[in-house]
Amino acid sequence: MEISYSAAVWMVLLTSFMWGFWHQFVKRISSWPLPAFMIWMFTSGALVVWGCILAFQGSMVPEGILTAIGGAREYALLAVVCGAGFAIGMQIQLYVVSKMGLIYSTSVVSTSSILLGTLFSSILGGIPEDTSFVKILFGALILLAATLTCQRAGVEKDRHLRVPNETIRRNSRKYLLILLAYLIFFSQSYTIGMSVSVRTDLRPNGLPGPVAVGMLAVGAAAAVWIVCGAMLLRKGELRLLCRPGKPVCFLYAVVGGVCCLGGDLLHNIASPVVSVAIAWPLSNLSGVWQYFWGILSGEFRGAGRRAKVLLGVGMSLFVLGVIWLALARYGN
Repeated sequence: MEISYSAAVWMVLLTSFMWGFWHQFVKRISSWPLPAFMIWMFTSGALVVWGCILAFQGSMVPEGILTAIGGAREYALLAVVCGAGFAIGMQIQLYVVSKMGLIYSTSVVSTSSILLGTLFSSILGGIPEDTSFVKILFGALILLAATLTCQRAGVEKDRHLRVPNETIRRNSRKYLLILLAYLIFFSQSYTIGMSVSVRTDLRPNGLPGPVAVGMLAVGAAAAVWIVCGAMLLRKGELRLLCRPGKPVCFLYAVVGGVCCLGGDLLHNIASPVVSVAIAWPLSNLSGVWQYFWGILSGEFRGAGRRAKVLLGVGMSLFVLGVIWLALARYGN
């Protein structure tokens, strides 16, 4: 599928919106178990991804799906394994979102995601000749500054609302350890899988981007059915898989699947054009959207002026970093 560089940049930015949009649903599913939501979300997302691949096979995979997979079996297997790691890691992150909110989770995860993701995608995916690692790293550092500023805004908010320090430390320490486990073992599964398995000018024997996402979606759905199904079975909640507290929860799960895995599909169509090394940090604009939805859900209600100013500065830095990365190849 041939697209221009500017169109690819806009596709990555749309992906960032999709990735940042669906996390809010975790706070809206009421008493419906999170594992049940995850099963429906990843299953519907996988069906949508493969539906798109089959519908547009002629332009997305002109050589044919089976031929593409058969010619890159090791990359297909890697994508499936990384998809499983991605889904398990997402389960951990969403658990923290359900307990501590979007802003807390995003501020911690983005710090590692921006730096490690940029490093892995640059090393494994390669850097185009018309840009440099220094340029990409500088953009990533702007995004890191944005994340740290937003973290500080959260601290100022808690101070203004007089949340007891011991309560903050106890909750933060517990969920920080959970997030660190996610960061160490699972956070880069998506980046590694897509950086290594997707066909680019630097890796011509890889999988077409859409097929790589399709294999990742298969691994993610399989892992979710195994892990989340076991969790529901252990707690005696398997019957709740098809019985959400509110019927709209099904819609949340389906839209979440479209945004999560459908966003992956858009991202991987655009990544070979923009380059994986630029597309990954650029897509971290999703952090801005997660902050935005966190604000709308009331996570900063009653915060003082200083906290709001810091949050505004942090979100502005996110936008600046995205603009820098979007133009990283135009100046050459």
